Amino acid sequence: MDRTPLAWDNPPVVVNALVTAKVNGKDCALIGIRNQENGKGKIELIGGFVEIGETLEEALRREVREETECEVIRLAYFGSYVGTYSDGRKVLSVVFHVLLDEVPKSTQEIKSFGWVEKVPDDMFADCDVAALRDYFNNIL
Repeated sequence: MDRTPLAWDNPPVVVNALVTAKVNGKDCALIGIRNQENGKGKIELIGGFVEIGETLEEALRREVREETECEVIRLAYFGSYVGTYSDGRKVLSVVFHVLLDEVPKSTQEIKSFGWVEKVPDDMFADCDVAALRDYFNNIL
């Protein structure tokens, strides 16, 4: 069996930020509305693909900066999820519970942000659905 890395069927790795807060006394999670052609208008957690040479934490900080213009103050591992990307590829999503330095701003990648107190119906990625479900099920 050929064991060269090119012969392995490894999934791409995605990092996601689970940003949470009490909003009007309720536990909420931050979501973004995609502003890119692939899934434009769909709801997602902040995040994206890990680039070659990056650690998970570096990738998360970069993605958060690109999508929100915020900096990560603190992060902690939340969980990992296997899901399917919009093009049918299996991906491994590593989710971190994150504290940001300020309120996120709209960017070219994310049109707007909002707080949700349950899993929205129109999520872009099934990994995001699973992470939000775990968060909301464990805080009750």
